Amino acid sequence: MSLTDGDIAELARQVVDEVDPDADIQISPADPVDPYRWQTRAWLVSALGRNSYIIAEANAEDAAAKLRADLTQP
Repeated sequence: MSLTDGDIAELARQVVDEVDPDADIQISPADPVDPYRWQTRAWLVSALGRNSYIIAEANAEDAAAKLRADLTQP
């Protein structure tokens, strides 16, 4: 099962809350013009001054680990 917009939002919030619960998070489709044109959906998640690129085919555990590594690791 592929990740959805809601899944990404929830995972990003959980990860960012570990560092700064008041931090803003921006989530954008990887292709802002037509996010569903290609078969692989993906998002660019921005928070804490960093970015993470997550593809829909990732499972929730892998996506959370990637978000944690990209957004919270120095």
